[in-house]
Amino acid sequence: MRRPALLAVLLGIALLAVLFGKYKLDQSIKEGKFDSTASPVFDADHPMTIDLGVEPDPKKSLPLDQPPHGSAADSHTDVMAALVEARQSFRQKDAMRAEASADPHTTPNSIVKSAEKLGQIITLEQIHPEFKPEFQALYLECSKDSEVLTVTRVQCLEKYIQSKKPSADAENALLAEVDPVVKKLYLEMKR
Repeated sequence: MRRPALLAVLLGIALLAVLFGKYKLDQSIKEGKFDSTASPVFDADHPMTIDLGVEPDPKKSLPLDQPPHGSAADSHTDVMAALVEARQSFRQKDAMRAEASADPHTTPNSIVKSAEKLGQIITLEQIHPEFKPEFQALYLECSKDSEVLTVTRVQCLEKYIQSKKPSADAENALLAEVDPVVKKLYLEMKR
């Protein structure tokens, strides 16, 4: 019998606290403390705004004669660096095997990272269509490299064919050059 009575007392106290809070809030609103049109009172101890601005680092400012990062002058270098990095990051077959044997119930992190890197490369290709042959070379090399994860090889093959748009004969010749498993998965995915 005591528990329901104790619960009723606690709920009653909580209700009184909420009602008192509402009364104080209504009173503050009537006094205009929350009026957005009234001029705010600035107090050095309690500022009304926060400055989120970021000042540039004077030690790292670019010289005036050097173009900013991402300009046409260095975009070729950036793209080539990204392609080299992608080639290296795709070669994860041994790491994937170790991860899969350690925990066979989850997707290995190397597969996720490889997919993310391929997505970044595809986005970079959309930004820089002028380097289409370089991207196609990466996709072709990736699709034929036995050290690259099979799923990534299939995705690279698909992206190469989408980008190159070869004739049916050229596509069949290309499929004859890739690993049979990659070819099979690509054809199943194409259906």
